[in-house]
Amino acid sequence: MPWFFTLIFPALDFIRPVFGAIPLRIVISGFAATDESTQVSAVNWLKGFKSRHSQLSIRTPEPTSIARETAFNKTNVGPFFDKLKQLHEELSLTPERIYNVDETALSASQKPQKMVAESRVKQVVQLVSHERGETITMLGIINAIGNSLPPCLVFPRKQFNPHMILVLLLVPHGFANPSGWM
Repeated sequence: MPWFFTLIFPALDFIRPVFGAIPLRIVISGFAATDESTQVSAVNWLKGFKSRHSQLSIRTPEPTSIARETAFNKTNVGPFFDKLKQLHEELSLTPERIYNVDETALSASQKPQKMVAESRVKQVVQLVSHERGETITMLGIINAIGNSLPPCLVFPRKQFNPHMILVLLLVPHGFANPSGWM
């Protein structure tokens, strides 16, 4: 067994608390250092490595600011949960009275799908209704026992017109906000 494989799992225990994962370039460079003589491509090696270690996957990291990462700790988060517990006790909240509202952006113009075209064609065109779509915010509302309310839409404008949701049978509520967000 090459030396690199013996280092992977102890390295995971060391790196996970700090970074959460091993960068792919380190894995590839470990392959290059251990397998120069066999001329096996890095892609084939990586496929084999992934099949042997199914608990690992190639992921794109989510950018997180240092301030956000350092602020999310027991000292800062603990008081929030203490106050939340106090509110639960004072108001006698039951799961059917606790709701979560989550927002997501809906775009009026969809991203074009990849197409198969002749290789000598320089540009492949797909017609869209406008250059850049306006973003509409959809609110999903669900309570702690799994019951949901119909979604709401927030349109980017000053005044809401009811005709904007007449064609949407499942969306009985719409609102307007100049920014388009909650």
